[in-house]
Amino acid sequence: MRLFFALVGAVAAVMAALTAEQIYRISRAPDRLDDRTAPALLFQSDINIRLTRENAQRGDPQISLSWNNRNDLDLHCVDPNGDQIWYQNRASQSGGELDVDMNVRPESDTPIENIYWTPGNAPRGQYVVYVDHFRNHGASDPTPYMVRVVKEGKISTYEGSISRGERRQRVVAFMVDDPRAGLSAFQRDFWTPLWVVSLWMGLIGAAMTFLLRVAQKPWNRDPALLRAGPLLGGAVGGFLTGAIAGAIGQTLYFFTVGTGMGFVAPRYMGLMMGGALLGYSLSHFIPHLRLTPARWAGFLGGALAAYLFYWLIANMGSLEARLGAASALGFLIGLMIKIPIEAEEEFEEAVVETDMLPERMPAAVGARKLGSPNRLRRS
Repeated sequence: MRLFFALVGAVAAVMAALTAEQIYRISRAPDRLDDRTAPALLFQSDINIRLTRENAQRGDPQISLSWNNRNDLDLHCVDPNGDQIWYQNRASQSGGELDVDMNVRPESDTPIENIYWTPGNAPRGQYVVYVDHFRNHGASDPTPYMVRVVKEGKISTYEGSISRGERRQRVVAFMVDDPRAGLSAFQRDFWTPLWVVSLWMGLIGAAMTFLLRVAQKPWNRDPALLRAGPLLGGAVGGFLTGAIAGAIGQTLYFFTVGTGMGFVAPRYMGLMMGGALLGYSLSHFIPHLRLTPARWAGFLGGALAAYLFYWLIANMGSLEARLGAASALGFLIGLMIKIPIEAEEEFEEAVVETDMLPERMPAAVGARKLGSPNRLRRS
């Protein structure tokens, strides 16, 4: 019985997370998230992971190249003065620098290259970005790649593929009109990640409240709880309290990331805190979900969510990581729903009587359809 509710909870949470992804896609809010300036509990871009791993510098403009094999691709940028920054000329007179150059030897399956200018010091004018395939180290070609450009505080991404022997590819040309606008790249943004995470957990709270109430219909003694008003009210309550839980978890994460603890421990702390508060709040809206078990289930679900987040982001992607985290929370909280024994026995007796009706009481079936009182009405 509990496994059934756990699966319903997981499905509800994943459906809510998918809905949140559609909203993110429309708003493009995740494009403004960054691990250093706008750290979000459930977002960690693949490029940011690699930049952090290689101790890359951040700047504005900043150009980063990533690909996923051991071939040696090279990032080039021609600045407004006509100087080309690449592995043979790692620093230009304008202040640009190539600080990460990878796979000269086949060292990594997840390489990154990075060119940056310190914010406020880049020259005005046009910048042209190229990608060159310098050497094949045995991986198949063409090699897909992604280039991310941070310019005046805004992020753009470009994708392509290239094979050994092709001419270098021109990826993008962009203008820097106001170098000081890049100073915003180092200003901490508290509000964008706050509403992003609050929406995610609020939608999970609403979906779990609604579906876990509906799933209890066969055991519910009070049919009023399944009417439109109580269902809607419960979903709204689940959304508001879930959003508050997400906001608290995100706030904890935001202010602990910059304390020298790195990202892993703050993410575990934030998700465990948010999960515990989510379980606590849902216990007030979902029948037969007791407070203490729900709170501990949310706490442990947050720990499992953080583990799955890191495992899935390393092996699949950021979307799959968020869906895995949502399913962990939904599964463990739903697992804590315990139907009273008498309600289970009543449901089983009703099922037995229903199976016997065609043989024992064929005439009574018609009477019951007309609304005569009977035990099955309570189910």
